[in-house]
Amino acid sequence: MSQEVDRIVLTYLNMKGYQQAKSSLQKEANLNTAVLLSNLSKQDLELVSKATLDYVEKRFNLSLDLYKPELLKILFPLFVHCYLELVAQKCSPQGKIFYDTYYADHQLNHKHELQRLIAITDKLHLQENEFAQSFRLNKYSISICQYGFELFISFLQENDLLNLLKLVNQYLNLKVYAGNPRAMEEEDGFSTRKDEQLEKVYWGSLPHDPSMVDLVDRILKQEFMKSGHQLEDVLKVIEDMKQTLKVNVTDDSPARDRIPLPNIKKSDVMKEVQKITDIRSRVPLGPSILPSACCFTFYNTYESLNCVSFSSNSTLIAAGYSDSYIEITSLTNKKLKGLKTSAEIGLIGVDEVVDLDQFKETEGSDSKRLIGHSGPVYATDFSFDNRFLLSCSQDGTIRLWSLDLFSNVVVYKGHNYPVWDVKFSPNGHYFVSGSNDRTARLWSVETVQPLRIFAGHLSDVDCVQFHPNSNYVATGSSDKTARLWDISNGECVRIFSGHSDTIRALTFSPDGKLLATASDDRIVILWDLNTGRKVKTLDGHHGMIYTIDFSKCGNLLTSGGADSQVCIWDVKREEERITPLKIFHTKQTPVYCVQYTNKNVMLVGGAFQQ
Repeated sequence: MSQEVDRIVLTYLNMKGYQQAKSSLQKEANLNTAVLLSNLSKQDLELVSKATLDYVEKRFNLSLDLYKPELLKILFPLFVHCYLELVAQKCSPQGKIFYDTYYADHQLNHKHELQRLIAITDKLHLQENEFAQSFRLNKYSISICQYGFELFISFLQENDLLNLLKLVNQYLNLKVYAGNPRAMEEEDGFSTRKDEQLEKVYWGSLPHDPSMVDLVDRILKQEFMKSGHQLEDVLKVIEDMKQTLKVNVTDDSPARDRIPLPNIKKSDVMKEVQKITDIRSRVPLGPSILPSACCFTFYNTYESLNCVSFSSNSTLIAAGYSDSYIEITSLTNKKLKGLKTSAEIGLIGVDEVVDLDQFKETEGSDSKRLIGHSGPVYATDFSFDNRFLLSCSQDGTIRLWSLDLFSNVVVYKGHNYPVWDVKFSPNGHYFVSGSNDRTARLWSVETVQPLRIFAGHLSDVDCVQFHPNSNYVATGSSDKTARLWDISNGECVRIFSGHSDTIRALTFSPDGKLLATASDDRIVILWDLNTGRKVKTLDGHHGMIYTIDFSKCGNLLTSGGADSQVCIWDVKREEERITPLKIFHTKQTPVYCVQYTNKNVMLVGGAFQQ
């Protein structure tokens, strides 16, 4: 600590009559400062906290440059807990002065967290505020090398900074490792559990229902026999394809009854039949075989287009606009037929109705507008059977649309702030949403109230995604972390920390082992769900990344973003940091959506930037 600070502290202690503390300080070599916060009055707590943190930061700056990055990581949680302690001691005015003095030191890396912190001004807030609860009820994990740890602890002990040591022991989880310092570890941040044992994640595929397998067998035999194939050849093909579907069913697969699932419907069976048929004609992609791609560009919509999504059978494309509507466009020659006008429907006698088609338009059109939201539409998603569409909006609602009638079926209300993303589960029975209210919510299409509320992120939940086996949900946030939630109990089972900016997109590998996250920091990170650790870093974009998707065989990952390019990555490469295998450049079209079909054809969508 500088001599000027030493002089100020000693003058202050002498003025207040703390002679014993003054004598102890003067006996220290080089006038080292030692302050016991517990001996001070509430009015003095703010000034001593400032002096202590000044001392801590100065001591860190005098450490070897090699250890500074790790030691500086400790400053932010200590800053937060010192402020919260001031609030707990009912010293809010002093806490505001303390915050204003030091917030600039953390603004670059913790802008969103600081906005949450300054809103805490009363002792009651400590019990009600989610941000305060996150810090006071969970341990903040920081990875630190052995020598850096010894420097830090010896500094606290030598200077009798017992209150800071108490905060460290109570609220920090320092993970010590051997070797040289590392700038960033994926474990840095909040621990999901107080112990080191990670909860098991059942990442394997969901076993097929036996009755489903029998129905699929019967339909496939009928289809192939109609094509003129011999029975022996048909049975062999069917058996090969069934084995392909069972590859990912392992000891790590969840029990089929682990979460409630709907009864099998005809659409489920036909979807499974189509999946097996698609596998037969699927192209196995890799470094030597790149995917065929089709890019759909929206003109004169750059200022208003917010999102793009494709149906699983590649026949429809949905676009959400800032003008509060959704436009569904046919990608085939088939016309889209909505409901007739109320006057035309009134002319149809009830006794004359045979099927729903009687209420549909006669001619149809190439596109349909879905109007109902009262704010910009931020995300859309098709159901697995392509019969329904989900949308979410700034108006805080989620809407379910029928693609048979092109009309709104249900409005789901629960979020109190804009909803940024929404996704169907693979079976279409559940869906998940992420919002500005810092929560994600699990819903069933059959109920208007959420089944689960996933709370824990410190900022907006910007993107959501279901695991292929429907048992887990991943969320990405502006707090720079991604989380994995178990929908059976609502628990957070993994926290993935490694990005330096907002996470905009995430996706699971087809086998369920990996999670890919993309961020405004222009990199994609692959995570191992079993261990929760970083596997690879994909670096190659020159702008924010909006969308990512795995090929259906899982060998390639494709990403697109604001730099108007699509990057293809070989995720099977051994290196920990890899560059794109191939880059496709669009004509000034930022890429909003990249999606693989079941046959491994790559679909791309975006708005032309004029």
